[in-house]
Amino acid sequence: YARMEKRLISAIKTGEKAAIALTLQEWIDDLKKASCTVDTCYGKLHKLLVALINVGVETGLEEAEVLGDHSFMELYARKTLDDVRLWLEAICLAFVERLAEKRTHVSQAQMESAVSYIHEHYADEQLSLQQVCNHIYMSMSYFSALFKPHTGETFIEYVTRFRLEKAKEMLATSQLKTYELAAKV
Repeated sequence: YARMEKRLISAIKTGEKAAIALTLQEWIDDLKKASCTVDTCYGKLHKLLVALINVGVETGLEEAEVLGDHSFMELYARKTLDDVRLWLEAICLAFVERLAEKRTHVSQAQMESAVSYIHEHYADEQLSLQQVCNHIYMSMSYFSALFKPHTGETFIEYVTRFRLEKAKEMLATSQLKTYELAAKV
C-alpha cells in the first residue's frame, strides 16, 4: 500500500495523469485479488484520502480544495471497487488541476514582482538576472523559462528596452546632456 501511495502522490505532484490512472487501477486490482473484507478496504481507502488531504495542505490548498465536494461519506455510496477507482481518479485529476492553477498563479505573481523590481532598479548598473532571481526566490533557469512568455522578451532585452524608454522620456523632459542621461539609465 505505501509504495502505491507514494507513486500516486508523486504522479499528482508531477501532473502525470496517465500514471495516476495506472496506479489506481493496479491498486484496485490488488485489493480485488487480496479478497480483503469491506472494512479493510474502507480502512485503506480512508488512509489514502487522508494522505491526499495532507499533500494538499502541504502544498497550500485547503482540505475542501483537495477533495472538492467529495467527502469521506461519499466513499460509502460507491457500490464497487471499480466505482471507487473512478471516483478516486476524478478526485486526483481535479487535485492536479488545482495544483497547476496554484503554480500558475504563484509564477504569475513572481513574474509581476520581477518586473516591478526591474522598474525600480533599472538605473542600477549592477542590475542582473541573479539579483532579480534572488529577489523573487527563483532559479535563473526557471525564471528565464517563465520570463520570456510573460513579457515577450528575454531579461536582457526587457531591461535594455526599458532603459531606452526611460532615456527617451528624460531626453524629452529634461535638459540633461546625453552622457548624463546615459549614466542615469
